[in-house]
Amino acid sequence: MTEPATEAFVLRPGDGRVVDLGSFNMVVKASGDETNGAFSLLEASEPAGFGPPLHIHRDAAEVFYVLEGEYIVVIEGRESSCPAGSFIFIPACLEHGFRVGGVASRKLNLYTPAAMVGYFDELPAATQAGHMDPDSLSRTALHYSMEVIGPVPEGYIYAACSGRRRVQAPAVPLSTNFPNPRWPTKAPSRMTAVPRTKTDRTAPPTSRPS
Repeated sequence: MTEPATEAFVLRPGDGRVVDLGSFNMVVKASGDETNGAFSLLEASEPAGFGPPLHIHRDAAEVFYVLEGEYIVVIEGRESSCPAGSFIFIPACLEHGFRVGGVASRKLNLYTPAAMVGYFDELPAATQAGHMDPDSLSRTALHYSMEVIGPVPEGYIYAACSGRRRVQAPAVPLSTNFPNPRWPTKAPSRMTAVPRTKTDRTAPPTSRPS
């Protein structure tokens, strides 16, 4: 059982450790080290059209809170258009993904228990060294219990490379930007309610290399 954090801390506006991923940034507001593993919190600033491949977090639930702009979020095949002020909860082991809308946007990413900070820390160095391709990305993700399901958009890999080629994913329909049949092709509804789905808690955690 995770012990409660014993030290309080305050971050002022703009504070936090910046992870430079090229055309977008992640700012670490709290990591597992500060919260005794209870949660990790990052602030993401992402360009229009940007998005990751469909994926699953095996070891943590994920929360998005949209600060600015708009995100199109897909959870288990259900698509929702999420403007500023939207709250999205994704239990562990559910397939999901997102794409930024037509303008640069910001959101908070919370993982509980703490997860994923190491993944974002690894991306820039691996890409700069020329070690990042879709297969390498999948292996890196698995090390942090994230399973990549859909094709990896080119813009996702190269956006993580500061000082190298930076490709912004085009603001096109999800079915084109992510050519996976499990992405719905209909236009997104406005804040479509996503039904609660019983999470498969029996799925074995992904082993991490020692």
